[in-house]
Amino acid sequence: GPATRHCQTVCAALGEAFGEVAKKWSHEQTFVRVTGAALGTLTKLEHGVGRQAYLGLHSLPAVESWVRGERFPLLTSISTSNFAALANAGRMVAIGVVDPGATERTAAFLDALKRLGSATSSPLHESTRSRFYFASLDGVQWAEFAQRYNISPEQLPRMLVLDAPRKVFFEDASVDE
Repeated sequence: GPATRHCQTVCAALGEAFGEVAKKWSHEQTFVRVTGAALGTLTKLEHGVGRQAYLGLHSLPAVESWVRGERFPLLTSISTSNFAALANAGRMVAIGVVDPGATERTAAFLDALKRLGSATSSPLHESTRSRFYFASLDGVQWAEFAQRYNISPEQLPRMLVLDAPRKVFFEDASVDE
């Protein structure tokens, strides 16, 4: 009937947009098309994180914008290979600067940061949460970098919010969970 034809048209548009985005960004991300799954579904899958469904328009610009915005893991571990891309991806970066040797305190701190960044468990309103990427940084290995932001290894864990395009950062010694 008409509803089936409408669904097929919408699903075809999403499939076409997905195919174009997958071709364009396959050098940076992994894309999978699952046969036999519900038609018209686009989902981000990440180990240890609940599925994040795409609920936007089925146009190439809308799908590409969502894929680009969701390209980093929920809690990205910052390294020399991804820092520039993360810092300049269009959102502020909330960075948990941690000491991996302080396992219990670091684990609790990073768990709290994951909850803050999660679409399903964050206490932040979506309009606020979606303005950030969430990341962790080994503050011992990258102590020289952290010290540029007034953070020394003996002060860990610490929160650092970096707005690289505006060349602004915020750090707060009182934030520890």
